Amino acid sequence: MSVNNRRVLGLWPVIGLFLIAAGPAFAQAGGEVIDAKVTHFESSIGAPTPPDEVKLRLRVVDERGHDFTWDYELNESDAKRWLAEGEERRLLLIDHYISMFQQLDADVARGKIAPADAKIDQKKAQGYITLADIAAVVKSRAAAKADAGAAKSIAKKCNPPQVIRRVEPKYTNEARKARYQGIVTLEVIVLADGSVDILRIARRLGFGLDENAVAAVKQWKFAPRPEDCPKAFTVDVTFSLR
Repeated sequence: MSVNNRRVLGLWPVIGLFLIAAGPAFAQAGGEVIDAKVTHFESSIGAPTPPDEVKLRLRVVDERGHDFTWDYELNESDAKRWLAEGEERRLLLIDHYISMFQQLDADVARGKIAPADAKIDQKKAQGYITLADIAAVVKSRAAAKADAGAAKSIAKKCNPPQVIRRVEPKYTNEARKARYQGIVTLEVIVLADGSVDILRIARRLGFGLDENAVAAVKQWKFAPRPEDCPKAFTVDVTFSLR
């Protein structure tokens, strides 16, 4: 039995996959669990218990009838995902099926796997996940990666909000007598003209300082920000007797 702990390093190309007609052959493609062996270990009193050992034999079949089988010995983290069952197990299998489809496509392109008429019997298969479901996960991950890249690009060109006019808050007599100090945190939004609107008080101090912090920040002025930069953020207003 060959063992491989490879993890998915990239996203499986999906363009060709989504151009395939969803015919009978496509419906019989996907991934399945051929065999699963779980070993539970027991330890003597006082000794740490070794983690459970999970070995899987998985098989994938593409829409053209090519198939590929691989044996996995799961690392400790993936073994826990398998034993958790439910969605954790399903996503674990999809991760491995994607990796196997990548290898299958590469082997077919090199001529290592000859044309065949393989298929998955949905009624008998364990851990069966259709090719369409696998493709949907790949597509959603690609979209999420693209969205994250776009957000990162926007964040790079968005400098921190710049205050061009600041009004210091006033201490209340009550807080001064009590020698009370601290920080009031406000959630604010900068309007198009650079003025400030208060969304809420996220952290309070009391002694009338919260109201004075709001009154001061409402008089602040910020430099204009690009349209695609975030307009809402938090502001800390410090009250100190030093």
